[in-house]
Amino acid sequence: MAHLSQDPGLIKAFKRGEDIHASTASLMFEVPLNQVDADQRRIAKVLNFGVIYGLSPHGISQQTGFSREEGASFIENYFSKYPGINDYLEQVKVKARAEQYVETLFGGPPLSARYK
Repeated sequence: MAHLSQDPGLIKAFKRGEDIHASTASLMFEVPLNQVDADQRRIAKVLNFGVIYGLSPHGISQQTGFSREEGASFIENYFSKYPGINDYLEQVKVKARAEQYVETLFGGPPLSARYK
C-alpha cells in the first residue's frame, strides 16, 4: 500500500524499518513508538489491513470491541494520518466506476474475471 498510495508517512515508516502496525498505533494513539502496547498494536493492525479492503465502522467494532461510532472515528483518524491512502483508494473507486473494471497489481484482471 505504501508503494501504491505513495503516502509519505507510510513510506517513511517502511524506510526506517519500523513495525508498521506499531508505527500506525503510535500515530493513532499519539504515543511514542516505544510506548505502543500490544492492544494498541492489535487495533492498528485491524486498521492497516481492514481499511484498505473497505472494512466498515461496524466491522472495526466487531474486531476491536469498540462502538461503531468509535470505529468510524478510527477510520477518519486513519485517513487523516495517511492521506495518501485515502487519495489512492478514492482514485481506484473513481476508475472502477468509470471503466467498470479493476486491475490487479500486475495489470491483469482479477482472478474471478478470468474464470467466468
